[in-house]
Amino acid sequence: MYIQYPKQIESCLKELNQKYEAVLTGGFVRDALLGRPSKDYDIATSATPEQVKEVFKRYTTFDSGIKHGTVTVVIDLHPIEITTYRIESGYTDSRHPDTIEFTTDLKKDCMRRDFTINAICLNDKHDILDYFDGQKDLEDKIIRCVGNPKERFYEDALRIMRAIRFSATLGFEIEPATKAALFEERQNLRKISMERFIQEFQKIVVCDHFDAFLNEYLDVFSVMIPELKQLSEIPDVWNKIITDLHDAPKVLTYRLALIFLHLSRFNADKIIPMHSASTFIMLAKRLRMNNEITGTVARFIQNSQIELVPDKVLVKKRLNQFGDSFFDYLGFRKTYDLNEDVYDKISKQVSDIIGRQECFSLKQLAVNGSDLKQLGLTGTKISSTLNQCLLWVIEGQVDNNKYKILDKLNETLKGRN
Repeated sequence: MYIQYPKQIESCLKELNQKYEAVLTGGFVRDALLGRPSKDYDIATSATPEQVKEVFKRYTTFDSGIKHGTVTVVIDLHPIEITTYRIESGYTDSRHPDTIEFTTDLKKDCMRRDFTINAICLNDKHDILDYFDGQKDLEDKIIRCVGNPKERFYEDALRIMRAIRFSATLGFEIEPATKAALFEERQNLRKISMERFIQEFQKIVVCDHFDAFLNEYLDVFSVMIPELKQLSEIPDVWNKIITDLHDAPKVLTYRLALIFLHLSRFNADKIIPMHSASTFIMLAKRLRMNNEITGTVARFIQNSQIELVPDKVLVKKRLNQFGDSFFDYLGFRKTYDLNEDVYDKISKQVSDIIGRQECFSLKQLAVNGSDLKQLGLTGTKISSTLNQCLLWVIEGQVDNNKYKILDKLNETLKGRN
């Protein structure tokens, strides 16, 4: 199979192979063999970092990971990572090697890699170098550790999450010994950063059949998110979560909200459901979720019980409330509790409102703060009055016309005096 790659990569391999050995490895080779697009170009070489910099002395280079043997070379504005073959040992923190030894033996370098499908290499002659039958595992759709799986997961606990993620994204099975080791070593996840864990977890959340993965790997995910285990112990709640996730589109915020709006607190023997945005925000802060995701999910949870019916005035109020995220919110509610007929009617109303450019937000309102200042309004009176004017327009009490709005406002102000 001829695998094509960019000319900058070809130049790198050509120059390195004049004096040393260099290959493409990792994600790009795996994805190319699967027929999937990839820009994950990693070059491994027998040259030391100093030798790499000497080969590319006429280019800009950076010591991007010199401790681990990685040099970045910039060719035609394209940064390319080149890493020296290495042997690793001693993983005290279950994440990083204590010692690194450079080698000129490609097979020894491949032995330190996580999974067979990620240990396949491609040389400058487009020959496949596969020491651990990674191609067969690709064909059989199998995730298998290189060598002893317990050792691989002990060395780097993040590989536990990566195994599940590759299984979920590629639709591959995790082979029995690798799966058993994954569960046995799961407590080592506590040694990795929450940021790295949540990055992998969120990638799994948006995969096909996440409901099945959540059930199967609950004991793994619960090491870092014990709230999941708590939810699973309430059968009605857990069954609702799994059912909703099965039907949910692959949108991260929908799926997170569908899980965590069920967070509960315990009062003696009684379980009190709490659709609490603040409870989720505290959890998200601990999980190091980014602010945008946290804010959206919290908003979904906070508003999971509000009225949503195909009434044009109410729909406009919801559009004003949610802005650009209303369609996401509507999609979330469709999965959670909104029947398809109501969803379709509201969606049509929204399309009509937007298509006709009907006013539902302050930025569309025909009057602004400057207009109200001319009437003598100041401070918070301006914002509250603008919102009142918007409400009039949404409810159809007045057309969205500057002079008609100001006339009604003047009448209202006179009536108060």
